Amino acid sequence: VVVQETTTSTTSRSKTNSNKKTTTCVVKTKVKQYHWNIEIEYGIYLYCGSETLFSALSSLPIMTNTIACELITKTSEAPYVPSYETNPMDVSLTWLLQNI
Repeated sequence: VVVQETTTSTTSRSKTNSNKKTTTCVVKTKVKQYHWNIEIEYGIYLYCGSETLFSALSSLPIMTNTIACELITKTSEAPYVPSYETNPMDVSLTWLLQNI
């Protein structure tokens, strides 16, 4: 819970009295914030034959990376799908090397 505080001051003078009167108001607002840690993991693997599992003995990782960030929302609903895994994409090595 984050408390946002706003302070305002007003000054007034009456025509008959030269004394200043200052009124200060403090407004506190409670804002509930939800912090989400988002992490994406991806990689490029080489493999021989038709074995496309990343954990297979024939697969060789040539690049892996993980990116992460923190997202702050005001709702308790997750802003993303909790877990999502895609099927491996089969690409010719010749095509890959020509386009890197």
